[in-house]
Amino acid sequence: MKVFISWSGDLSKRVAEIFNSWLKCVLQGTEPFLSTEDIEKGSLWFSDLDDQLKDTQVGIICLTRDNKAAPWILFEAGSLAKGLKSSRVCTLLIDFQLSDLKPPLSQFNATRPTKEDMLKLVETINSAMGEKALRTEILGVVFDKFWGDFKDKFDSVLKGSADAASSRIPRRTTEDMVEEILETVRSVQLHLLTGTPHFVSPPPQAEALGHLVGLPHFDYGIPGSKVQPPPEIAESRRILAKKPGGVKPVS
Repeated sequence: MKVFISWSGDLSKRVAEIFNSWLKCVLQGTEPFLSTEDIEKGSLWFSDLDDQLKDTQVGIICLTRDNKAAPWILFEAGSLAKGLKSSRVCTLLIDFQLSDLKPPLSQFNATRPTKEDMLKLVETINSAMGEKALRTEILGVVFDKFWGDFKDKFDSVLKGSADAASSRIPRRTTEDMVEEILETVRSVQLHLLTGTPHFVSPPPQAEALGHLVGLPHFDYGIPGSKVQPPPEIAESRRILAKKPGGVKPVS
């Protein structure tokens, strides 16, 4: 029985490769299809892919926070949905929660990379195998035997991806963030002194900035907008007061 594994992006691809090998061990009657390995060089790529989708009985879409809106993922998901029952198209949520998933992908059965959810996914695939399906008790034993292998490899890939991402994106320093606040406050104060509205209406961020520089109220020309400073503003105000050229409270 053919199982189509969809992926997009490096993390998604690596997890798809792990799942591809692992599924063959758990359910030997399956024929997982992974485009990186199973489409021959020189073949008509779209034609070959379309043929594979037509013969697929179960589709697994490997999703990450980076690819969940990728055009290629949505294309393959749509192709799978046309030929399969919705219960036979499943998403594997690699590094984010179901609450972060939006339609149309949220309409499919979602699987988290936990032992309980992965067992349900394997049971779904097994139920589609007809006469080749394993008995429930045997499936449980086989799944338990190979689960540790999947988990170890999955965790290793996920950790490597997280480490790489953190090394590419430098963390902002407190000094940098305070400088940004100071610049914004100066801009806000200038607009107040010149009588020019800075915002159409005072959003919560604007109210907070008003408290930060000690304004008695922060109305931007809208009467009656008087909010007492929240406690968490005090620390930021203390930091700003120590900086050269810090903003003085407006009386």
